[in-house]
Amino acid sequence: MSQLGLMLRGRVAGTREQRGTSGGGKPYHRIELGIIEDVTDGYGRIKEVVHDLRLPKALANDPAFMRSVSDHQDQIVEVKVWAEAWAGNNGARITYHVHPEAKLNPIGKLKAA
Repeated sequence: MSQLGLMLRGRVAGTREQRGTSGGGKPYHRIELGIIEDVTDGYGRIKEVVHDLRLPKALANDPAFMRSVSDHQDQIVEVKVWAEAWAGNNGARITYHVHPEAKLNPIGKLKAA
């Protein structure tokens, strides 16, 4: 895998399944990887922001990748992602997708500051 690209660093929250109906009336099913980033608000306090990264079906169905998610729960990792920009009802939006060849690269076990 290329070493170039967009990497997201944060603490592994786990995975979740989302099912619903799109604005166009089509049903969807997706698996998302939660990555927690600690950010400082305008008052110097730290708050957690969870980024929901969409998993490609190949990774969502890969037992080794899903085991890696469990093994790295609450650990800081880097994961390669790609960004999809789109127009929403309230303006520009962006969705992050885990790169199809991505691995979770552990950075540490301490909570990010």
